[in-house]
Amino acid sequence: MTKNSAILLSAIVFISTFTSCQKGLDEPTASVSDIAGRWKFISLEAQTNNTQQVSEGGSVLKTVTSSAYTTENNSGYITIDGTKMTSNNISYSINAISKSFIYQDGTLTDTVSLPVQFTAPASSASATYQRIGADSISFQTGSVFMEGATQSTRAGGARIKMEHDRLYLMQSVTESTTDTDQGAISSQTVQGKMVITLQRQ
Repeated sequence: MTKNSAILLSAIVFISTFTSCQKGLDEPTASVSDIAGRWKFISLEAQTNNTQQVSEGGSVLKTVTSSAYTTENNSGYITIDGTKMTSNNISYSINAISKSFIYQDGTLTDTVSLPVQFTAPASSASATYQRIGADSISFQTGSVFMEGATQSTRAGGARIKMEHDRLYLMQSVTESTTDTDQGAISSQTVQGKMVITLQRQ
C-alpha cells in the first residue's frame, strides 16, 4: 500500500467510526431546567476533520479529510437521572461523502471524494455526569456517544439545550498524536463536533 493510500484509509476509518459546536450546526437557545427522564434518540448531527501528516527525508505529505452528516435509521433510548446517563439499544446509520485533500510539500496534489456508509449495531452503555451550571454537563469517563471516536475513558463535556420536548447535547472532541518510526515523523489531529437530539418520552 502506498503512503498516500495508507494515510487516506486511516482518515476514512476514523470518519466511519465517529460517533462522536461550531457555526453551521443550529443551536436552540432555550435554557434547561430538568434533563432527568427517558429520552428517545432522534439523531446525531456531526462534523469531522482528520489531519494526518508524515515527514520523512525532508518531504512532507499531508492529508486533510472532512465529512458532515446526520444519522439515519435512528433507534434506542437514553435514561437520565441525577448523576448517570444510560443508553439502551442505540443504533443508527451513516450515509455521507468524505472529501480528502492531499498535499505534498505544501502543494495540493489530489482531491478524493469517497462514500462513507456505516451502520452502528444496537448497543447499550452508561456514563456518569455532573451538572456544570444551567447549560453544561461534564462526563468523568466519556459519554455514551463517544465510544469509537476517541478513548472512552477520557473526561469530556457537553453543552445542553432544551426546546419544547427535545433535548440537545452538543459535544466536541480534539485529539492529537505524534509518532516516530525509522526516521519518519507522523502526526494526526482528529476533531469532531456533534449535536445529539433526544425527545422526551
